[in-house]
Amino acid sequence: MKEKKHNGFKTFVMVLTLILVSPVFSISVSASELTDNEKLHTETTGASKGNSVPDQKLNSEEFKTVKVSMNDVKKLEAYLKLNADGTLTLDPSYTKLDISRSVTNEVQEWIKYLNGLVKQKEAVINSDFSVKILDKDGSVLTLENENNNKMKVAKKGCGRSGHDVYWWGYNLYFDCNETRTLYQSFKAGGGATSGIALISRVIPVPPTQLASVISGVIGGGLVGFGQMIQDEHEGHGVRIRFTGLGYAAVPTGVFPQ
Repeated sequence: MKEKKHNGFKTFVMVLTLILVSPVFSISVSASELTDNEKLHTETTGASKGNSVPDQKLNSEEFKTVKVSMNDVKKLEAYLKLNADGTLTLDPSYTKLDISRSVTNEVQEWIKYLNGLVKQKEAVINSDFSVKILDKDGSVLTLENENNNKMKVAKKGCGRSGHDVYWWGYNLYFDCNETRTLYQSFKAGGGATSGIALISRVIPVPPTQLASVISGVIGGGLVGFGQMIQDEHEGHGVRIRFTGLGYAAVPTGVFPQ
């Protein structure tokens, strides 16, 4: 009789132990799953940011109508020729490349635009196909005269401010303070006046036209563009790449400095 009572007590203790331990085990598993899910979310969120590899465009789902990729630019650059009069031409053999007619037509328009600037003595094309935009007196336009071809550095660690021009488009550099102004302006909606003004210092396009171009290319419009800039800002400013020259320029990359 005592043995039965003893066995019954042992069974009761075991059941009670299972009841007490099970919630702890269940909570432990749930916490583990949550950690994995959070990790997956973090990785996915990081991957969905604008691509930060300098020679690649942003994720394709963030664009609507970008005609020319940087891969196309690289292929065609191998066929560029700098002529004695300072203009550019594409060697006819570029036609063997597997690039669509619409892309090469667009690139030919860029070259035509650039050659027009050269003939008017408003630009000089260097041997590496970078471009210097000139003032009326033949000097290189700088930040001080509202066309910041010359780089300047803000406070230490804040990044550079300025731009580079190439035969295929622009690299715009904004220091940490300008970057903050950019994404706050774009994310606020409306006309993003201050943000557009910073970009149009370099790209010779009316602000309203520039705003329309950005809205037409970036998923989410101006607000989406502002979010991209904020996502890529790591405290040292950003570089924004525009592919195409003049009115043909469209944003194709946002990268941290």
